[in-house]
Amino acid sequence: MLITRLFFTVLLFFATSSGCSQTGGANSRMKAFEWLEGNWKMEKKNGLLVERWEQASDTGFNGNSYFVHAGGEKLLEKIQLIYTNGQYYYIPSVVDQNNGNAVRFAITRIIPGSFVAENPQHDFPRRITYQSITKDSIHSWIDDGKPVPEKRSAFYYTRQKDE
Repeated sequence: MLITRLFFTVLLFFATSSGCSQTGGANSRMKAFEWLEGNWKMEKKNGLLVERWEQASDTGFNGNSYFVHAGGEKLLEKIQLIYTNGQYYYIPSVVDQNNGNAVRFAITRIIPGSFVAENPQHDFPRRITYQSITKDSIHSWIDDGKPVPEKRSAFYYTRQKDE
């Protein structure tokens, strides 16, 4: 009787697990980044820095960074956060850098509500970090990739509420 219960418990576990992975499909690969979705703002003395993130597919998010000021809105960068060939990547295309070409950063660490992306061959930044502080606040920073960074820029975003 005990062996029969154990067998059915194991069978139920595998049936549930395989059902979840099939219904979730590749979408489950991006689940670790769902907290990033939405509009985020950071007040600056001469305007507003905004990042907009949305899930674009089962294997990717798209992001845009804008500077909003009295004169309008200026696109600063387009960002892809993708899963391909067994690896996650953070891929920004900055308007006034690298001739607008994308630079690929491999995501080297993912923990709930946080990730680190690195590219040791890039001049600056070499490391990009995002961390969810609360449901409505994110801290991100870029740095030179050293164990104790000598050069670092920090960004503190709050969720932009619909007005």
